[in-house]
Amino acid sequence: MEKKKGVTVVHHRSIRGNKAVDHIETITAKGVLTQATIEVYDVGRLPNGHGGMTEAHRYYRMTQTPTFDLRLPRKSGTTGTGPRTVYTAPNYSPPPNDQRVNDAVAEAQKAKEKLQSAEKEVQARLAQDNALRAELQTQVNQNQALTDQLNAAFATSHVTPRPTPTPSAAAKEAASDVDQLTIWANQQQ
Repeated sequence: MEKKKGVTVVHHRSIRGNKAVDHIETITAKGVLTQATIEVYDVGRLPNGHGGMTEAHRYYRMTQTPTFDLRLPRKSGTTGTGPRTVYTAPNYSPPPNDQRVNDAVAEAQKAKEKLQSAEKEVQARLAQDNALRAELQTQVNQNQALTDQLNAAFATSHVTPRPTPTPSAAAKEAASDVDQLTIWANQQQ
């Protein structure tokens, strides 16, 4: 165990097969723990590939770095991951309570109420129109019935053929027909 400027370094050395392993833990004054693992291999003489020879030496390899492990933990059905409450970013600020927003909402509410009242008026007018349509239909049916009665009455009346009148008698009859037609027209007005 070593202490350097408020940092405690702990070495855990072991030998595994043909390599030595040094697991290093550093603890700061604030309690932050970092870990690193270094494996040491004793390498004998090796040809270097350029016609030369490399002497025996030790080869150091870092298998676990002292940086953060950003991998996700294994999934477990028994333990939940993530925050226990709703996450809000540290720089989050709620939307401002702006008067323009309030005015826009109030205007939308007024427009909605106006639309609803117009819809009620249209529905009332539609009901009134439907009632008038029903009355008009009954009048049309009554007129049709009266027309049918008149047509039936004229169809059943028998017209007896008259003998052909003399010209003077025809002129008298035509004059009396015109007088009766004038009287009838005056009664209709």
